[in-house]
Amino acid sequence: MEKKKRNLDWVGKKRDFQYSGKPFYINFIPREKLESLSDEEYSKHSSYRRNYFEYYKSFDDIERKKREIKQIQEKQKTWKTKMMEGYSVIGYLGDDYDFNCSVNLREIKPKKNKGERKDYDSSVPFKDGKKMGRDTNNTWEGEHEIQYEKWKLKHDKVGEKKLFMDKLEDIRREKRNSVNPKKYYVRIEPKGRDKFKNNRYIRNLYVGLREDVLHLLKESNLFQNTDWNTISEKKLRDRLRELYKGYVRYQIYTNGVDCIKVGHTSKLEKEQNPHHQHPSDKVIDWFKEMGTDIVEWMDK
Repeated sequence: MEKKKRNLDWVGKKRDFQYSGKPFYINFIPREKLESLSDEEYSKHSSYRRNYFEYYKSFDDIERKKREIKQIQEKQKTWKTKMMEGYSVIGYLGDDYDFNCSVNLREIKPKKNKGERKDYDSSVPFKDGKKMGRDTNNTWEGEHEIQYEKWKLKHDKVGEKKLFMDKLEDIRREKRNSVNPKKYYVRIEPKGRDKFKNNRYIRNLYVGLREDVLHLLKESNLFQNTDWNTISEKKLRDRLRELYKGYVRYQIYTNGVDCIKVGHTSKLEKEQNPHHQHPSDKVIDWFKEMGTDIVEWMDK
């Protein structure tokens, strides 16, 4: 049977040696040897040669694509930075405005009273010019011995009783060292706050004690199957964060970002800017007003 006509012009060309030395490589085959092959053998050789080349060429293609991907990823960083810079200014215009939201638990200790003394021992005579080793400004001028005797006489009359100021100091110290109930706050800040300093803000919204948080979560009617007596601290915070993200997103979309960004302390400012105040009662009222539509404002 006559063999099919074969084009062997490729024999000895550069492409035939491009990936030589790789696994399964067949060394150079002379033209005469190829011409002697049967049609089936020549067909298999052609298929082998073509797929051998494409297989090892694909590794080069992969490396080239990796370099292209890396270049695109570098561009993505620039694109994202510029995107977030704009979003930090006008993102509130959308109803899916995103921001950072976290729940903090704080122990608020009472502040020291103005003029409160530190570690004062009334048994130290003023003539020494020191209070518990600290220099004082009330050292005496004049008859030190006479003044000291007056002080000693007064102190001896007290005897074992504490002076009034010492008793008051003990009461204040006990108050400062007492364990204060921890209270929940929701912290709100924009995305990219560190990069875009001109648009940064932090707002801590007071929620209340744990029982206040539980009451708020129950009023939302979104967690019907939750056992509130055994709920973990993590799940409690997660639920609270979910609700406040929806509430804050709604407030920003409805009243502008300043209603969260700016807080007021004076009574007059609070009355003039009611949208800027966010007590837990107001959040509960929002639950009742929105009903099941609350979920539309929460994270998807």
